[in-house]
Amino acid sequence: MLSQLSWDAISLGGIAWGVLGLLSALTLLYTLYNRYLHPLRHIPGPPLASLTPWVQLYHGLRGDRHLWLHALHAQYGSHVRVAPNFVSVNTAQGLHDIYGHGKRLKKADFYNAFPAIKGVYNTHNVIDKTAHGRKRRVLSQAFADHALKSMEDVMLLHVRQLCSGLVRGLQSQQLQQYSMADVQEKQDGPPVVQDLGRWFSYLTYDVMGELCFGKSFDMLIESSRRRLVELVDRAANRHYICGLWMPLDRWHLDQIFIHRLTNDRWNFIMNSRVEATKRAQERTQAGHDAKRDFFYYLLNARDPESGQGLTTPELWGEANVLMIAGSDTTSTTLSATVFYLVRNPHAMERLKNEVRGAFTSVEDIVSGSQLNELVYLKACLDEALRLAPAVPGAPPREVMEGGAMVDGVFLPEGTDCGTPTFSIHRQAAYYRQPGAYLPERWIEGATCQTEFECWETSKEDVEVARRAFCPFSIGPRGCIGKSMAFMEMRLTIARLIFLFDLQLADHRGEDAEGHLALVDHFTSAKEGPNVTVRVHQYHRGVWLYTSITETGNLYTSSFFSKPFHLNPTAFLQFLIYGLLSVLPNFLWQRLLESRFPGFPSWRRWGWSSPLTTTNPSTAASPVSAAAPTKGEVCISISIPHEDVKDRERKKDAGRFYPRANSNNGVRNFLAKFLLDQTVGSVMNIVLFVVLINLLKGVGLPECWGLVREDFRPIMMARLKYRPLVSVLMYTVIPVDRRVVFGSACGVIWGVYLSLYAVV
Repeated sequence: MLSQLSWDAISLGGIAWGVLGLLSALTLLYTLYNRYLHPLRHIPGPPLASLTPWVQLYHGLRGDRHLWLHALHAQYGSHVRVAPNFVSVNTAQGLHDIYGHGKRLKKADFYNAFPAIKGVYNTHNVIDKTAHGRKRRVLSQAFADHALKSMEDVMLLHVRQLCSGLVRGLQSQQLQQYSMADVQEKQDGPPVVQDLGRWFSYLTYDVMGELCFGKSFDMLIESSRRRLVELVDRAANRHYICGLWMPLDRWHLDQIFIHRLTNDRWNFIMNSRVEATKRAQERTQAGHDAKRDFFYYLLNARDPESGQGLTTPELWGEANVLMIAGSDTTSTTLSATVFYLVRNPHAMERLKNEVRGAFTSVEDIVSGSQLNELVYLKACLDEALRLAPAVPGAPPREVMEGGAMVDGVFLPEGTDCGTPTFSIHRQAAYYRQPGAYLPERWIEGATCQTEFECWETSKEDVEVARRAFCPFSIGPRGCIGKSMAFMEMRLTIARLIFLFDLQLADHRGEDAEGHLALVDHFTSAKEGPNVTVRVHQYHRGVWLYTSITETGNLYTSSFFSKPFHLNPTAFLQFLIYGLLSVLPNFLWQRLLESRFPGFPSWRRWGWSSPLTTTNPSTAASPVSAAAPTKGEVCISISIPHEDVKDRERKKDAGRFYPRANSNNGVRNFLAKFLLDQTVGSVMNIVLFVVLINLLKGVGLPECWGLVREDFRPIMMARLKYRPLVSVLMYTVIPVDRRVVFGSACGVIWGVYLSLYAVV
């Protein structure tokens, strides 16, 4: 027997060492192949990065991958192998070979980490070229010139709110009437220091909220929904990190290693789904009277070739990408423009002269030929986009069958490649004095001057710069919202420059070289700039008072003074769900209590309960008790006859009494707790999703699909509160009240779910 045990131990140990040896051998072979036999072995790059994708993943987690790529190109040249199967190409020709029209490249597997629902892609992350063409044809109808013109009033409304908030120095308080005395006091007092980066985020999110979902988030006015800015950034960051190493997404490892980012991403996705679903219902009810914003076109547009529109999941996906692409990226460019203007007085002064010379009133600044003819304004925006691109990294593309030549270097099929936007925008071959902020470099015949040299921009200089310029990407996958972004940025910067004198307040958000410090989360995150804001001397007066009070009145009448309107349909749906869910929860708690008696015994703590009181029919007669002492009163209780007990049994027929407490209280408690957290949770989640969607007219097969999609985020939300409820219910709440308590918690849970996401 002893020899047999030893043999078994040796065998298990041998198996363990064998597995370890096999893994080590495979790792060694993988390393040798990547370094010496891989088709990309001839492309220079850091040795460690050619062995494992974890090097670029590390820089992705740090948020400095764009800086790392820029440093690698400075060291290794135009083509750099930055991962076992990824080549970064830092030339204008490479840019057009990778992203241009008619090229044999497609979006890489990287983008499979982006979809909120597996298999449901939006215009940004769809990989198949045919599917992308259909989606883009549908979405392009929302970005046509006539459609954008109809959205200008929304932009102007929120730009007015931005200007009003800046002049008051308010960040989270509601707007109020602003008298001329207040204006005069503000003129004579010290300037207000504002974090314009935050203000620009509030502006762009308010605009996109109204264009996408029919209502503003009101971030410019009050603070309750401002956390959405952080959620969007963290959602983009999660996509980026998982895309750099796909096993994080494919094997759901993100829920372990970056679970906070993953949870925030789900919160953002669920918020977007809620808004999109509500918006679709409102649009259906409004019919032809609906406001023509993005959602109008998304719901009604059809592919000119196939006649197909967008499905409901596709609608959710497009709402997500519009929120990210239309808000976070635009706010970064606005922040960068102000950041560099306040640090370059010559550029600020020239822009002031151009804007204030072209318009006599702030309300004259609207989209159109007069605004578009402000050449220096456009140059300031372009230069900010060059130095602080909204997507600073290298969006990956995969070489298709047959391979491809990328700026003279052959890349085999299956290779991922990309051009780092941040790095190519700083190449001296395309931009003279690339580290200097010079809007004049975009204007033919303008004079560029730095502390080192002075030159006149030629037509060739502008053409070379334009060829390497890619803040919105290029080719068939270029940003579809470019025109809308420029409209919003022109309106915002022109009105700010017209109304205010802006000056540098401090160096917040500035890196060691004096540039705006970007954090690469796929889209750029940033801090600041902090700017001192003064009302411009020439324009103080009645027009400022009028602009401010009109904006304040508009907001007050549209938000604070509007009456509350109950949505009877949604209320009725939840009321029906609440009534239908009470009985299953009641039966569930009743089953647990009858199967696993209550714990602990309340008699032990000096409490009484009908379930632990001695049965009168078995009570001992006081006759047999000890004789009473002096002063005591003895009451004699006779044992009831059988007919009395029969009447009591009939009286209590149908009532629920759990079994008497057993000696297995701890075991019963654990059993009930685990069952409630598992079986009970599954029952409640499935019941909620199915009932609510059936009441909303969704078919049963679709309901089961929604159960699969919604189960994990709802379960994560449930785990935030339900364990505590179960502990209280099975340890503190009296046994005879647990069924009622559990049923009440089920109703409260339904209310929480309706507010959380799904309804």
